[in-house]
Amino acid sequence: MNINFICCPRAKKAFTLVETLLAVTILMMVFNIFYFYMQSQNRQILTLVQKNEVEEVANFAMQYLANDIKSARRGSVVITPSSLTLDRFIEEEKDAKQSAQLAMMKVEYLYDSSKQQLTRNASKYDPSSYDDSTGVFKTQPKLAETKIFNKISAFELTKINMPPISGISDMAKHMLGVDVKICAEAANVLTHVSQKSYKEDKVYIRDEIAFKNQPFWNQNPKYTKVGPIALKFTDPLTINLSQLEFLNWINSLKKASNVKLAFEDINNNLMTALSNEALSRVNSLYPSLMSQLDGEVKRQTQDIYASKIAQDYSGAKDKIAAALILKDYILTKSPADCKALKSRIASGFLEETEIKNYVKSNAENLKKYGILSAADVSAIDDATSSVEVVSRVSRLISASAPETPKLIFKFVETLSLAFANKIKKQICDSINVKAYVQKKIGELVDPAIDQLLNILGVKAMIDEIGKSELGEPAKIAVQSAVNSFKSWLKDQITQKLSEFTNKLLDTVTKTVTEGASGGQTREEIERQQRERSIGDDIGGAINDIFSAVIITVSKNLLLGNKYDEAGKSFIASSAKDYLNSSFKDFEYDISSVLDADQRDALKNDEQIRRVEQIINGNK
Repeated sequence: MNINFICCPRAKKAFTLVETLLAVTILMMVFNIFYFYMQSQNRQILTLVQKNEVEEVANFAMQYLANDIKSARRGSVVITPSSLTLDRFIEEEKDAKQSAQLAMMKVEYLYDSSKQQLTRNASKYDPSSYDDSTGVFKTQPKLAETKIFNKISAFELTKINMPPISGISDMAKHMLGVDVKICAEAANVLTHVSQKSYKEDKVYIRDEIAFKNQPFWNQNPKYTKVGPIALKFTDPLTINLSQLEFLNWINSLKKASNVKLAFEDINNNLMTALSNEALSRVNSLYPSLMSQLDGEVKRQTQDIYASKIAQDYSGAKDKIAAALILKDYILTKSPADCKALKSRIASGFLEETEIKNYVKSNAENLKKYGILSAADVSAIDDATSSVEVVSRVSRLISASAPETPKLIFKFVETLSLAFANKIKKQICDSINVKAYVQKKIGELVDPAIDQLLNILGVKAMIDEIGKSELGEPAKIAVQSAVNSFKSWLKDQITQKLSEFTNKLLDTVTKTVTEGASGGQTREEIERQQRERSIGDDIGGAINDIFSAVIITVSKNLLLGNKYDEAGKSFIASSAKDYLNSSFKDFEYDISSVLDADQRDALKNDEQIRRVEQIINGNK
């Protein structure tokens, strides 16, 4: 019997409709996620760029306005809702052999709200057209330069009036200054939220020629063809020093006074005094400081060194791996051991036993920075598995050989900051810095008020009153007004003194390394911005001169220079030069392996000069 088998063709495999739809859906989800991620990044980048742009525009516009108003001829300033016009004094050097000549320029600001443009036109007057008899120029000034500030969405000017004074002609022409408000704005097409930068400043007109017998605001020089050697003046504003008018003037000063200047004066004087006090303590603390340097300061430096390298080299594994082996040699092992390690790193022949011990002693850091896994660390004692781990670690360390001098520099830099923190703690304890700061601030308040009165012109005014023909009752009334004004100033300062003191104490006592890291989070940056606003209100950003002095002391003790209190300078001694010996132990010539800035950091000459200037008051 013949049996015929009928062979069916093999069925072809294909995706089902469900599988196809599922694959397409997943693909679309991936594209959507990527699209929204890129859109978010674009929004953030555009917002940041636009914010920087409007900040720059507003800052430049305010800078130009402030410079022009400060140097204006007082009676020439004219303000309208959309313009500012003034004549300002400038200096011109027409001949290199002669001194600068006083010249005059007409400046006009025109604001076009529809275009959001602020245009500054500056025109120069022709000196030869000046008429002495009438005090005006016969010809119109010629346009010299034009600058346009775009994206200006608001421009407001308000006149700051003179105090009312009787007997003065054309008083309306004069003003103390201008209150300027400006806003730069850019529309964000992605977020649909405009980026804005608001700037506001009260700009006071400054007289170009100093004089003694009049209040600080009452006179401007008149332009002459011969320059500043034979300047003529406009008729000065004269003041009848009656009791009522003087009180009006004092009241106007309350509006113009800025107690921020008093806080800045207190801060600068306190920082200088505290720095001098710190330097006077260094000699007595010297033995204790050097003992701690050879003990806990070195250990602390070794502990944080790898983190410092990870931060400064963006987590480069070869640099971190090398740092973990170098930390046990720099300023710890003998020069011979250091030189031998340098040779082994350069040649790539690190000993197997050395690598195994290195892995065991640095296991946590090796895992922390992703150099080895937990399994790699566990396998280091296994005869078979350890071969690959040892080889990998050895190659990684050797890859950093060209960077070894810079890694040594980072170590001594970290050592210097760690030592500075230890010195700062010791000195703060020795001085009892909290009590010192509080006591010193109390002593500096009244001198700061006197300095503010001097800036405002009150002191010069009082000196002239003593020479005047006012009767005794009027003089008593004037002195009473001044005392009342001083009391008002002191109340303003006292209200904010506690906050100012706390902020200053926090600045003085925090470690010298705080704020030095570049890896700040957004929350930390925003917090600093908020604190900066508070700081501006109570005296501006506090300059921690004290920490600068401590860092200088730290570097000089590390360089083997001991501070001599009697001579008020650093003099050479037989102390160890830690910074330079760290390179010599490895047989590195500093001049050939470090750049100019790094060599200067080891010499420290510029920092000594700067601190000497601060301590001597030449800021």
